[in-house]
Amino acid sequence: MNFKFLICVITITLFSCATPKYDVIIVGGGASGITAAIQSSRLGSKTLLIEKTDWLGGMLTSAGVSAMDGNYNMPSGFINEFRDSLVSYYGSLENLKTGWVSNIMFEPLMGNKILNSIAQKQDNLEIIFNSRVKNIDKVIEAAKIVKNFVNVLIDNGRINILQSIIQAFNLLIINNSGEIIADVISAQDLSQEQLSAVKSSLRKLTDKEIKLNTKLDPEIMGGMIVKIGSQMIDTSVSTKLNNLKILMKGAN
Repeated sequence: MNFKFLICVITITLFSCATPKYDVIIVGGGASGITAAIQSSRLGSKTLLIEKTDWLGGMLTSAGVSAMDGNYNMPSGFINEFRDSLVSYYGSLENLKTGWVSNIMFEPLMGNKILNSIAQKQDNLEIIFNSRVKNIDKVIEAAKIVKNFVNVLIDNGRINILQSIIQAFNLLIINNSGEIIADVISAQDLSQEQLSAVKSSLRKLTDKEIKLNTKLDPEIMGGMIVKIGSQMIDTSVSTKLNNLKILMKGAN
């Protein structure tokens, strides 16, 4: 990974965690920015996206380069969701093959409309258009501190624990803000409505604000497992089947 990019990602992650209103702050609503913002929101993080124009998508839309390269058969992810929306509007995947540059081409305005439509459905996402980040002195200073810290990890051969350090830092911020982290394990991606329902139920159960940490584990087959500290709620299909096997053995 590019070292400067690594420093940028870590700095924004740590700096945004110290901001009380948002968990994640993303500057720039280009293709990468809006994708990151939507995914961040779906994972349960309060996300702010700042875009200097009134369009989402960057090069794909406002710059008029509305041609997508890459794996056209990608089975999942946001790129597939965006492509399916294009297919829904234009009628078929074949109708997107309007030039030699790419197999997926579309009108810039339509790409912007689709991205805005998806973004508006995210409960945890706020977008500020026609705005710029002017005062970044604190961010620059934080970047210097992070750079020095990362260099210390590299010099001591401990860069492999960086992800754990970031997670521990996030946990400290969340604990100090009065929130509780709940690990939600499911066999497939949960919808925003399902995540909201889980969060609402846990909020009533604990009487505290809940931050969801979602994980995928196909081996549970269905249902979900929710962990809060030492407590666990297991409604997974795999556990129910195991319990059924035990009962059947006991019956024999």
